[in-house]
Amino acid sequence: MAAIRRSRASITAVVIWSNVLICQGRAEETGAKAELPYQVREILRRHCLDCHGDTAKGGIKLLDRALLVEQRQVVRPSSPETSELFDLVAGGSMPPGNRPKVPAEEQDLLRSWIQAGAPSLPNNTDESYVLWSILHDFRDRPDKQKPFVRYLSLNHLLARDHALLDQQRRALRDMLRYLTAQGKPPPELQPIKYTDSVFCIDLRELGWDRPPYPNEKLNLFDLILLEYPYGRLPIRSPFYPELLSFLRTANQVRPVSYVRADWLVQELSRPPLHSDFLHILGKPPHSKPPQDAAAGDTAGVLAIQFVAALPGYFLGGLVNQPQTVGGHLELLDRNRKNSIPILPLDGLTYHPKPHPDIEFRAIDAKQRENADPPAKDTFAPGDRMALWIKTLQSSVVEVIHTDKNGRKRIPESLKSFHTEAGKATPLTAVKMQLDENEQQDSEEYTIYVYPREDLKAMNVPFPGGKVLNAEGVNGRVVHPLYKLRDDGGGFEPPDADKMAKRTITVKTRRK
Repeated sequence: MAAIRRSRASITAVVIWSNVLICQGRAEETGAKAELPYQVREILRRHCLDCHGDTAKGGIKLLDRALLVEQRQVVRPSSPETSELFDLVAGGSMPPGNRPKVPAEEQDLLRSWIQAGAPSLPNNTDESYVLWSILHDFRDRPDKQKPFVRYLSLNHLLARDHALLDQQRRALRDMLRYLTAQGKPPPELQPIKYTDSVFCIDLRELGWDRPPYPNEKLNLFDLILLEYPYGRLPIRSPFYPELLSFLRTANQVRPVSYVRADWLVQELSRPPLHSDFLHILGKPPHSKPPQDAAAGDTAGVLAIQFVAALPGYFLGGLVNQPQTVGGHLELLDRNRKNSIPILPLDGLTYHPKPHPDIEFRAIDAKQRENADPPAKDTFAPGDRMALWIKTLQSSVVEVIHTDKNGRKRIPESLKSFHTEAGKATPLTAVKMQLDENEQQDSEEYTIYVYPREDLKAMNVPFPGGKVLNAEGVNGRVVHPLYKLRDDGGGFEPPDADKMAKRTITVKTRRK
């Protein structure tokens, strides 16, 4: 019987491994097919678009498929032999004169593209173009460098004012020079292949591979990702299987493919990131960021701040509505079916706004038994303060206390407790105090809320946070919400955006 069981186990293992190989093969085939239009666009960019791009010499615009295929019929889908474009390229007539001709291997790609039906060529302003460019760059990097490679993008500005794009490029260059570790030569800012709006950095060259917290794997770039509001995991992109290779090699605190550079410049110019980077990199503590950093994020950060503040499981369809901020229309969560949001729940900059589905306030402990006690944000020394919480759904709640020095802790009495739907929960009272020489003190309490029924359905424990503190660095709370599952399907636990966060400030003041 034991032999039979071992035999069955061996057969099962073979079947599972065969299925894995088949899935990997299909993913690679899908990726290669999806990559073909990008490769052809790059061939045309190098050899043809100077004359047949926006200027349309001879009436031919190679990026206009309707003009190319239907009107001028320079390309006949599925028939390279009868396509004038392929005939001119293969015969050496195009590009004309002494210009370098299209190599044979690139002619083969052009032939394959036409044979596949001449699918539309990608727009270089799309995010998919950024991902494709990143993957090509990552493939060419030496294996020893790959764990330290990160990408910054200004590609979202391509369709806007080019003067703004140039300004942000200079601002990024100056910020990287400013925040290179003491004693290291400032690196040159070079765009990656295929685009002049996406940049690769090596964390070691900047000193950003340094850990801000002792005995933790986080580095300085991870601190950036804890704040980053634009992250999405493109799980339905044809490039996702290969993108996972980059994300797993990078082993970041959050699986973010790239960071918007204009947002980064803005955030690195102010607390908490500015002070943390100065401290870890050995810079003078009163250093001033480059002047252009004030230009900041040009792509509607406030709209994303709003979304990051509001939990999807409480808001329902609200996150699918467009928000207008400073004239910029940001369609929030428009790619929800194709990607997973990676919201900055553990960041310090983005604090949620109050909303009726999570009520969280500081109250006078004498009012604890009231059905709806009034909030009391300012206390006198000797007063007793209690926290009061009410959630729309039955939830698991975690409380984080941040003192006046920025140090964080999870009080033992407030670790992963439960709330009942619609029922108020008053918590243990705390005696408010001030040091002898202080007139006023300010501290924060933050709650993380996850629906209890969802946790039961997933059969996973509450993803409690880990508090990180270090001398000279702002404290953080890191939740294991954004760890990639081994099957490549998303996060562990699933539906990471169901975690809600709410922060209040409590003051103690002498009368």
